[in-house]
Amino acid sequence: MSKYFTSIIHSRFAKAAVFVATISIGSLVLANSASAVALRVDLGTASTFAVLAGQGITNSGATTADGTAGSDFGSEPAPSFTGEVEVTVAPGSTKFLAVVPQVELAQDALTAAYLDAESRVSDATVLDITGMELVPGVYHSESEIQINGTVTLNGGGNPDAVFIFQAGSTLTAEVGSVVELVGDAQACNVFWQVGSSADIKTSSDFSGHVLALTTISVGTGAEINGSLLARNGEVTLLQNVFHNNECIDSGGSDSGVSAEGLASTGSNNLTMPLALGLGLTAVLTAVFVVRRRRHIGRHSA
Repeated sequence: MSKYFTSIIHSRFAKAAVFVATISIGSLVLANSASAVALRVDLGTASTFAVLAGQGITNSGATTADGTAGSDFGSEPAPSFTGEVEVTVAPGSTKFLAVVPQVELAQDALTAAYLDAESRVSDATVLDITGMELVPGVYHSESEIQINGTVTLNGGGNPDAVFIFQAGSTLTAEVGSVVELVGDAQACNVFWQVGSSADIKTSSDFSGHVLALTTISVGTGAEINGSLLARNGEVTLLQNVFHNNECIDSGGSDSGVSAEGLASTGSNNLTMPLALGLGLTAVLTAVFVVRRRRHIGRHSA
């Protein structure tokens, strides 16, 4: 075999190896990015509550709650529940009228979920999101988040798409406001972390879990597709309807996995070493081929 022909062969092998290395390392970056987007906030034991308060629940009028995740009502440390007799929950769910371990644990889980949602790195800054169509991501406001009409959350065909909203102070959904879900987006994957109080006004159709530091109030006839969870304040209801459903399994990875759960189950631990291993192997192969070509070149001269 001529020196020229040998050089061409080894040169092509070297280029191919470098190409494989580039693709492998690129796959590693993309895999990590995709995994990060898929993370949702883990509500833990608070997930079974349609309403959880810190300083009592006040209800007026017929309020109903159902859903596959649960429709519990409770408050801790102040367990008062005014208008409890007009609240109907689904079979298997409970209206807790005293401080019991289940409610205490739920409040602990709510605190952890609130801090998790608050700590997420934002993708965009928002204020008034009325009329917007938003893709999955983390949206942050230093002050309030306002809705005065319809906001559309588009999952892009991914049932595991997660939307997190961080309001530094308040969340206000004006009369008749709608949080519309399209593109396979699910209410179970929408989270509203609120630095003070949330106000969802009359006849609103609201989707997602509200995690508020203080109070949550709901106007007459408003429908909640999710839950209202207040850490330190009261929740006020006026003849409302709750649907607190679990995520529909997409057939892929568990849509309910948290950031902590992903780390512990090792979902990333397979993709990362595999891509990294392929990348390193290809790089080493490229180096070997280049050195081998030089060695042959020196001895063939």
